[in-house]
Amino acid sequence: MVPPFFLIMKIVKLIIISIIQLIPIGGYSYDFGIDGIYYNILSLRDLTVEVTNNGWYNAYGSSFGTTINIPETVEYMGKQLRVIAIGDEAFMCVNNTERNGTVSIPSSIRRIGKRAFNSFGISKIKLPEGLEIIDENAFWDTKLTSIDIPATVNKIGDAAFSAIKELSKIHVDEDNPYYDSRENSNTIIETETNTLIAACNNSVFPSTIKHFGNYVFFNFSLTSIVIPESIETIGDYCFSFCTSLTSIQVPQRVSYIGKYAFLGCEKLSSFECSPNVEYISEGVFEGCYQLTTIKLPSELVSIGDRAFNYCIKLEDIYLPSSLKTIGENSFYGCQSLREINIPVQVQNIGNSAFYECSNLGKIRVFITNPINIEKNCFPDLCYMLSTLYVPNGCKEVYNNAPIWKNFSDIQEFDPTGIRNVAKSYRKVRIYNTSGRLIDKPQKGLYIIQKEDRSSNKVVIK
Repeated sequence: MVPPFFLIMKIVKLIIISIIQLIPIGGYSYDFGIDGIYYNILSLRDLTVEVTNNGWYNAYGSSFGTTINIPETVEYMGKQLRVIAIGDEAFMCVNNTERNGTVSIPSSIRRIGKRAFNSFGISKIKLPEGLEIIDENAFWDTKLTSIDIPATVNKIGDAAFSAIKELSKIHVDEDNPYYDSRENSNTIIETETNTLIAACNNSVFPSTIKHFGNYVFFNFSLTSIVIPESIETIGDYCFSFCTSLTSIQVPQRVSYIGKYAFLGCEKLSSFECSPNVEYISEGVFEGCYQLTTIKLPSELVSIGDRAFNYCIKLEDIYLPSSLKTIGENSFYGCQSLREINIPVQVQNIGNSAFYECSNLGKIRVFITNPINIEKNCFPDLCYMLSTLYVPNGCKEVYNNAPIWKNFSDIQEFDPTGIRNVAKSYRKVRIYNTSGRLIDKPQKGLYIIQKEDRSSNKVVIK
């Protein structure tokens, strides 16, 4: 039987793909309609209008399979009105199955609004010279095969060309001072910031780009990707629902990974964070069902809400000593997680952080003074069946601390645990004090994880 959460994730994906932001359309209206196209008056003084809808999504759904010709001017009540914009959500569709319409845009258009063609089934469109603004999600989930950005465009919003699986050609006019497609990369790059904001399956990544923008690879059919060494940040939802993605190499320079960056990457099995990442953002790996191991950076400060929510195969994770915050639902539903260490600097553990971690048998807390937690921090069974290990001399204080005292089995341990390494340890995992897996340890202090998944600090002499 498929777990309910899996079905919920599928529904979430469909909702995001069809309507990237669910905003009620009930407040929208139109001033007049001519020849099947609806308009709002923008300025009576300037005699300008924008194309809109009739108050309903799918307003132009019956026009699929034909060419919709937007005029440059339209006559209304004896006045010639100039059409200068395609308004927010004008052609937006929901669950439209027809996928071969085209739209002719006149040279008078200066702005294409938010979600203007969201999920509308156009396969071809020519953006006119004079166009200045392409707003966020403007062409989200369309069927465009190619995009040519005119020299006059000075603003492209987030996800303007995201979730387009058929897209194979992208080009920016060489005279555009704001955006470029350098080195024939088949991308749109914001020139000033060197940020990649749109890509397709045929894209190559110039070594001069520094940032992957928001939603760039959303729902792409990627199996693997090598990110350029020059990349410093990965934007929100950047790889969300890349359901075929099995591996990814994150460069050393990456210092920030945005929220939900790998949401729903259900085949991603392992991940190694850059050492410069200090914050695991909200929902970064939520729904990564195949993720079994992840290597966190040694200077990590915070794990965000829902970061590993329902990573049901996550077996092994080492929380570095620098960690201070574990967010709400951060490890919710990690059913394969057998033990966890709570580092000494942790100041906050959010609600349901380890809830539904049904196999969590060992919990080691390195904190001498118990911090406040909610009862649903751990599953009810943990309080009855799991062993809570606390630093030597701290058992009594934990036995009297709210919530912590609910653990029926509280034992003390030496958090420094220093001793020599026997030969029997050679077949187990050895980490340095920064949490890095070591193949051939030299002299020094290490953390040894044994076959029963327990761990100790040891000195190799």
